[in-house]
Amino acid sequence: MDPTPVAQTRTRSSPGPGSRIARFGISLFAAPSYLRDRGLPRTPVQLAGHDLLLPSGELARLPEAVWMQQRAGARVVFRSSSMAALVEAAVRGHGICAVTRAWGEGVSELAHVMEIESLKPRPVWLVLAPDVGKRPAVRIVADRIGEAFRALSR
Repeated sequence: MDPTPVAQTRTRSSPGPGSRIARFGISLFAAPSYLRDRGLPRTPVQLAGHDLLLPSGELARLPEAVWMQQRAGARVVFRSSSMAALVEAAVRGHGICAVTRAWGEGVSELAHVMEIESLKPRPVWLVLAPDVGKRPAVRIVADRIGEAFRALSR
């Protein structure tokens, strides 16, 4: 059985033989205990005095990482090239992290702080090799993947 090439990509140009199946907005999340102790910022300006968990390495170029780095008066307390490590640090109450709203809301130990409205939602593309995408079984699975991602992005 040959593997089916399916990829989720982030690109500025058209990915070729694929389709955009969803868009995910970026939001800030923190543990409820952190927000109880430090307060709930409701605007970007109110992030001053808060602890931020920032992506590093290649992830430091993500729009949300740049946006968070520019928050005057906020303190960067942890950097990681692993988004999962940033989310775990937020769960443990170490600060505020930025992830897609779907990811953050899927972590029961996190509370939504605010959406970063100035950032464009991130597209998710489903790309299939042209010959593989014509197979009925693959098409059915690709359609279900698209439906699942669209449901998460609502």
